[in-house]
Amino acid sequence: MKEDKEIALSHSDINGNYQFQVSPQAYVLVAFKEGHLPFVHDINLSHGSTLDIILHDAPRTGMLTLKSISSTTEGSANISLRHNVVDLSYELVGINIAGGFDQVIRLPKGTYTGYANYNGYVQTHTLEISDENLDWIVVF
Repeated sequence: MKEDKEIALSHSDINGNYQFQVSPQAYVLVAFKEGHLPFVHDINLSHGSTLDIILHDAPRTGMLTLKSISSTTEGSANISLRHNVVDLSYELVGINIAGGFDQVIRLPKGTYTGYANYNGYVQTHTLEISDENLDWIVVF
């Protein structure tokens, strides 16, 4: 399976516009908003390229609650939720979560791989998002 390499990351402005400064070449573009289907598309950029993206509501979603338990009051864990499609693995959600705090995420139904990284120690878990609410407890 081909792993992704993050080249650029952006958040939209108030009007939903994004801007990236990348070299002209071929990329796999991933756009995601909670509760929507991800947009995954091969693109070949030339200088000054623009692309309009429409994110559609996910017809079926499930709730994932990340629960963090920490033995320390300092630091936090980096969480990555990755979705696998055919020969591509891409990150849909990347967050930082502190001990003792919960984070609820609504995702399209499917199978994800969750990675929790704290000071180089990585926990990996397969997460099946379905009609049932799912809890993932991350201990660091």
